[in-house]
Amino acid sequence: MTNTQNQTQSGKKAVRHVRIFNSENNVHDNSSGISNPMTVVISAVSGLIETIKDSPTSITTADEEKEDAVPTAFDGRAGTSPSSAILLPGLIDAHIHPKERHHLLQLAQYGVTTAYDMASWPPERSQALRRDPGGSTFAVFQGADKGRADAHQARDSEPGSDSHSAVAGILTSCMCASCPGSRHSKIPTFPTDSLLSSAEEAPAFVDQQVRNGADYIKIVADAPVGPSQEVLDAIVHVAHSQKYGKKVVAHAANFRAYEMAMACGADIITHVPRDTALSHEIVRKIAARNVVCLPTLAVMKVIVNSPMALPGDSYEDAAVVSVKRLAEAGVKMYVGSDSNTVPGPMCMPFGSSLLKEVETLVNDGGLDPAYVLRMATKGNAELFGLDKDRGVVEEGMRADLTVIEGNPVYNVENVRNVRQVWVGGKEVDLKARES
Repeated sequence: MTNTQNQTQSGKKAVRHVRIFNSENNVHDNSSGISNPMTVVISAVSGLIETIKDSPTSITTADEEKEDAVPTAFDGRAGTSPSSAILLPGLIDAHIHPKERHHLLQLAQYGVTTAYDMASWPPERSQALRRDPGGSTFAVFQGADKGRADAHQARDSEPGSDSHSAVAGILTSCMCASCPGSRHSKIPTFPTDSLLSSAEEAPAFVDQQVRNGADYIKIVADAPVGPSQEVLDAIVHVAHSQKYGKKVVAHAANFRAYEMAMACGADIITHVPRDTALSHEIVRKIAARNVVCLPTLAVMKVIVNSPMALPGDSYEDAAVVSVKRLAEAGVKMYVGSDSNTVPGPMCMPFGSSLLKEVETLVNDGGLDPAYVLRMATKGNAELFGLDKDRGVVEEGMRADLTVIEGNPVYNVENVRNVRQVWVGGKEVDLKARES
């Protein structure tokens, strides 16, 4: 057997002549944060980045293949400019609400290789998505034989499913906690056992989510109608206990809800207020306690400019000012889209909405493009401890990779120019991507 045949059987392929964006400085970086042209060898068998080396400039791709005996998966010299192909770590969407496997494929088709589900039901469905063998988080759960079998069974039961196709992987909160009479309680099919009226119900709620496979706990802080401060406090106390040790994500879309989320001790707050900008005082508290935020600024813009807006809502004076104050205080802001299937103006498509969020944080929020990309990759990976194997383009890390056309540090809209994506070294089918 020839060396080339050995490489092919090992699943190795080369991504050639791409300039790498990494969230941290490394030996390949220049002053722009984008490397010189590199060749990255990946494996669909190991699912890892095998080697990274300088791309030769004086020989053809055919000669390169003869030299390293690795077939080419992508050649950056075939683009509109020899230096325009940029290789990003697979993007991570820190706020989604998926309902079916197709949503995971949509994510991957836009370069999103991992995502965090912030409430979906029933639990059997969220766990089937969480353990999908084609997703980037499946390896996290490989020790559970039953989970693996359940995932295969759920996948095979879907019409038109492809057991070999690559999709985004997810972590999940399973359900979120709200209360009777709240806006969330009016969502059709919202489970009644997630509507809490008293603090005494908190232990059972947390225990149920953990038994359903929750990676973190989600609560809805809302005002004037939402869970009481006592209920929120109790959920956080139980989730943080030694028995469970789970982080808590709090939904908070107005100023009073932010105060409640801070008071209960939530670790992560998703959304920014639409009614009143976060005060300098509360921002200082957020920074001092190392609470982190997921602004979901793009969906806030959609809501404020839709019939769903409430009297007094303001995108510029509340949501945008809040983001800028958080940034000035050094609060870490992660990147999530709130992608969902809710009918009407709030519906945010999977995949493309994360790219919109990246653009919105830069163009409206005034954040640095390199910072936003760093938080959408390595930062989001760190949020729930996945940074050990993803979030950067380095040897030995997962081959979750996205090639785009054009430097996003100079023009953030270039993130939309997705040319090729891999999840665990397996190429994602972009043919059916929705425009």
